[in-house]
Amino acid sequence: MELSSILSGARNGRTINVRANILAEWTADQVRIRAQVTRNLIVVALCGAVAAVVVPVCETARARLAAANAARSRELAGLSAQVAKLSAAQKASAPAVAASQLHSQTSGYFKRLLQETYAVLDSADSEILFSSAKIEVHGAEIAVDCRADAQNYAAAAAFARHAGSSANAASSLASTRPSTLLSSNGVSFEYIKKVDLQ
Repeated sequence: MELSSILSGARNGRTINVRANILAEWTADQVRIRAQVTRNLIVVALCGAVAAVVVPVCETARARLAAANAARSRELAGLSAQVAKLSAAQKASAPAVAASQLHSQTSGYFKRLLQETYAVLDSADSEILFSSAKIEVHGAEIAVDCRADAQNYAAAAAFARHAGSSANAASSLASTRPSTLLSSNGVSFEYIKKVDLQ
């Protein structure tokens, strides 16, 4: 039955040209492949053109950055050498700086010692007579110890108030006892004052 249908198709004038169909498909495939290859070649050519422009620009920029980096490295080396010299100079001058600070601090302590001494001595009026005064410095503290006679207890108390009025000072009349050296109502007293210099 198949043979009769083939023969009947041949009689009807219909023929199948397999070779023509295969050739047409092959030609269409070749056109499609050539178009694809052409597109790929255009993309590769464009990439090559972009690379031909971009690579020299990037290389120039890299060379500039490398030169700038080398210059910064030389500057850094110079600055490091200066810092090392300054650090050595600072270490060498540290004793002098410490001595200067110590001198300044000692000068300040000495001025304060004189101020406190004068403050105690100036607090005495005609009713007070000193028998001894001892001034000692212990670290950052001044200790004043006075023994004196007063015409009366009120004069001794007024002296203690006036002499102890400076900043950072603690003072007191340590002891009192009757004394007839200046008057019949007189007292002999010990005055102690401590001043923190800091």
